[in-house]
Amino acid sequence: MVDLLKRLFGKKRQYRCFVFLCDQTSPALWQPEVWASLAGALQPVIDACDGKPHIKVDAWEHGDPKRERTKLGRLSWDAESFKTWNDGALTVYLVSTTTPSFDVAEKSGRLPDMALYMTNITAVLPDAEKVPHRLFLAVAEDVMDQTELEAVVSEVEAIAKPDLVLQKTRPWGYLAGSSDNDTATISDYSVVMPMYNERQGEPIGDPQHGWKAHV
Repeated sequence: MVDLLKRLFGKKRQYRCFVFLCDQTSPALWQPEVWASLAGALQPVIDACDGKPHIKVDAWEHGDPKRERTKLGRLSWDAESFKTWNDGALTVYLVSTTTPSFDVAEKSGRLPDMALYMTNITAVLPDAEKVPHRLFLAVAEDVMDQTELEAVVSEVEAIAKPDLVLQKTRPWGYLAGSSDNDTATISDYSVVMPMYNERQGEPIGDPQHGWKAHV
């Protein structure tokens, strides 16, 4: 993926990014009913993308002190596939997907159209209070009409019931330093959490890194 980013860096494809920071009153996003609603709300984004999404899930059996990952393989974006990991038998830590998948994107010499990451912080930090779980969504600006994307974001917000939603526009990754290294990631939380921790009121923003409250 880093090589792909180096080849495409000059094209500067931009992504609308949204972080939904949930609190103790927010529903558990990985629960079957909630995830089904989220999947339905996100379907317009999936339909607008080129290619099929594949889901990767990091999860382990309840009570496993070693947290050994259950091998689920590459999962598809459909109701039957969802049941393999959110039927209550596993502790779900991370659910991620890109459309198209990284393999397909790299073979076609392009970056994914969208990315989605759901992180259950309480899986590894049971006493997490400030942000027990969070959802990250990134959609390339050229994928769909921005009014339609805003409608999706509003519906996701109504389902996830986050305490705070942040947004920014950025490329997929950044080439950095003389070694030409790249973050090779779209989900950069390095500024989000300090902003959340220091929150005093609205609107909240960080001009240096581009994050601001979504309203």
